[in-house]
Amino acid sequence: VDLKKIDDLILLAEAKKPLDAVEKKLGSAIFSHHRLKMVYNEMENLKIPSHSLRELQKERDKLDDLILETALEYGTVATKVYEDVEDLLNQHAQKTYSAGVESPIDYEKSSVTQFP
Repeated sequence: VDLKKIDDLILLAEAKKPLDAVEKKLGSAIFSHHRLKMVYNEMENLKIPSHSLRELQKERDKLDDLILETALEYGTVATKVYEDVEDLLNQHAQKTYSAGVESPIDYEKSSVTQFP
């Protein structure tokens, strides 16, 4: 395998790291919101008075704000990353990467032998 191809793939992976990080952050915030919503609903099902759940509701509201903020950050980062990746791909447009298996056989020095 040509080492330049590996270097190009490493550059692409590095360019995508910020998007992966913010995506993980967004997923974590959404998961936390879902879990907190489940707890809140369970408290309501247990007939806990609503005035006792005010602090829990405030935390839910904070998570709503965090999700919105992180979603906006995701959009900004995604746009930047996709532009960077596009630039990298355009720099290396003449190169093609194949997923085929490379054979260790040298076909010019090999011959097919017939067996009975």
